[in-house]
Amino acid sequence: MEVEKVEVYKFDELSEEVKEEVIDRYRNNGININYEWWDYLFEGFNEELGEMGIACESFGFDLYRGEISMEKPHIKDDNKLLVKGGCGKELLALKINQEDYEDWEGEYECDAGIDENGNITMEFKKLGELIDIENLEEGLSDMVRDKLQDFLKSLRDEEEYLTSDESISESIRINEYTFLKDGKDW
Repeated sequence: MEVEKVEVYKFDELSEEVKEEVIDRYRNNGININYEWWDYLFEGFNEELGEMGIACESFGFDLYRGEISMEKPHIKDDNKLLVKGGCGKELLALKINQEDYEDWEGEYECDAGIDENGNITMEFKKLGELIDIENLEEGLSDMVRDKLQDFLKSLRDEEEYLTSDESISESIRINEYTFLKDGKDW
């Protein structure tokens, strides 16, 4: 039987040059991003959408192209959306020259929709007559698209951090990985 002695090093015991090589190798192998790292961000963002009266099942995004979209979006509360956009039912009533808001309550229908890119369509009818409210859809769509861009920025920031030298080094330390002197995994 032959016995070999092998020296094993913790990450911080490696030379700076070898540490950089290890960090690059782990980054290229996807440490910190080889799972659905965006889930907690999605949950928080979906709550924000909920406060706006909007819901969706999931998101699709491409950080490199700067694209984001909602999967199966729908408006679950048109009044919340109107209020967040600065146009609650009372203001809506004023915009269509209805002075007595209380009498108007329940006399209108709102058919609202949203596409995967945050474009909102709203059609209001009062006693069957179509009401056109200038710039309402555009303003609400801009608000939702701005929110989507904020979410995309959060995703970019998180991905940038997770692939940073600092984060990768921290993951290596926390997992107590060990190495040979040349940086190969032990």
